[in-house]
Amino acid sequence: MSTIIEVFKIPSYLACYVANDDPSNLTDNEIEEYHDFLEKIKKLDNQELQHVSIGEDLGFYHFNNINSLGNDCIELIAFYKIV
Repeated sequence: MSTIIEVFKIPSYLACYVANDDPSNLTDNEIEEYHDFLEKIKKLDNQELQHVSIGEDLGFYHFNNINSLGNDCIELIAFYKIV
């Protein structure tokens, strides 16, 4: 089985939710944006999303993959299986 890794920039305020499934400091809109993003990346071409994790790099970016806004961001690492 082959694994492909994709890296996305997401707002850092989502890190606790992604890593620990803890949405306590998020709004309903922020949670919905994250789930919409996951649906969008669930299948890329012939790849199926298997797992996501959080990278260690944190910094300000003028764009992120969730809502296209400038924000402090962290890497979301997506692991895909080729189908």
